[in-house]
Amino acid sequence: MGFPSFSGLQNEEAADFCENFELASIIAKQNKEGKLKVFPFALKAGARAWYNGISKHIKEDWKLLKQSFLDQYNPKESIDDLLKALQWLQQRDLYNYLSHEEEFLHLLTRLELAKGDGERLPDFVAKEYFVNGLWKDLKVKVLCKEPNTFCEAIRFARLKYRRLMFKVYKVEVKLPRWEPKRLETATKESTM
Repeated sequence: MGFPSFSGLQNEEAADFCENFELASIIAKQNKEGKLKVFPFALKAGARAWYNGISKHIKEDWKLLKQSFLDQYNPKESIDDLLKALQWLQQRDLYNYLSHEEEFLHLLTRLELAKGDGERLPDFVAKEYFVNGLWKDLKVKVLCKEPNTFCEAIRFARLKYRRLMFKVYKVEVKLPRWEPKRLETATKESTM
C-alpha cells in the first residue's frame, strides 16, 4: 500500500485522507518524525501550496500539522448541530456509561473546535446536558449529590456508576483513569 495523495479539491475528503495516511504510515512503520517527512510529498497542487505557507513549528509537530490540515480542508461542523447532539445525547442503559461519557466529551471537544478562538460551552450548560443524558437511575443518583461543576458531575457519575453496576449486576467495574485538568481549566475559563 502506497501513501495516499491529497490536492485540496472540493470532492476530496480531508478526514478520509488523514485516516488513510495514518494507516499507510503504520504499514510503512513510520513514527511521528517519519510522518512529518512523508506528509508534504502526499500533498499536491493547492494542498502543497497550503503546506508551504504554514509556519515551521506546525510542520514539526504531527498533532498540530494534522489539526491545521483538518481545519483548512474539513468543513466546520455546525455549532447548532453539535449543541443539539450534546443536548439530546442519551445513555442507552446502565452498562454503557463509559461509551456515553466518551461520546459526550468527544462532542464537547468538537463543539469547542467548531466555535474556535478558545470559546467554550459554559460549565453549567455542559453539566446540565451531561447529567440530563445519563441513564435514569444514574441521573437521579448524580442529581442527589448536587454537583457544582461539570467535572464534579463526571466524578459523581463515575462513582455512582461503579456502585450501581455492583448493586445491580454484581460486577466490579474498573474505569480508566480520568484526567480532568484540561477540562477543569477549560470550563473555569468559560465561567469567568
